[in-house]
Amino acid sequence: MAGLGELGLNPKITGSLIGIIIVVAVVILRSARPRRLRLERLWIRPTLAGLVIIALIARAPPAVNFANAALFFAAIVAGVALGWQRGKLTRLTVDPASGHLTASVSPVGVVIVLLIVVARTFLRTMVASGSLTLPPGLASAESLTDALVFLATATMIAQQIEIMIRARRLTSNPT
Repeated sequence: MAGLGELGLNPKITGSLIGIIIVVAVVILRSARPRRLRLERLWIRPTLAGLVIIALIARAPPAVNFANAALFFAAIVAGVALGWQRGKLTRLTVDPASGHLTASVSPVGVVIVLLIVVARTFLRTMVASGSLTLPPGLASAESLTDALVFLATATMIAQQIEIMIRARRLTSNPT
């Protein structure tokens, strides 16, 4: 049996990807079932995500330059677009008997997050191994991984906002 190195696969990347795949499989199975959605608590996740990103930036601030600013702006815009779409893919229903709001996450939405996590893990490993070099004047490899954090955070925040808007409409007019 050929080893991972003989196949051209980095064992560190392969191990990370296997772990991610297992976690995503569990998340997909868990999120396939409708879960109760508490409208009054939907603000908590976006707020915590915003605080975490602020703490990460304060702990290790990225270099301030035009390339990084453009990269981070693009990541946030893309994250908002992906999050809004992911929120639209979330199925919301109101149980007529109890009046409770339930949500079922779309597998497509989970795949979006999976792709972001895989890309970040891959970039982080490439940066750590020194095998990723960028042309001068472009954002650094570290900035690329920071941009993926911005992308993931913006995705989650936009998704929650879209769900909050739709949930409020459903509960105010449950037709």
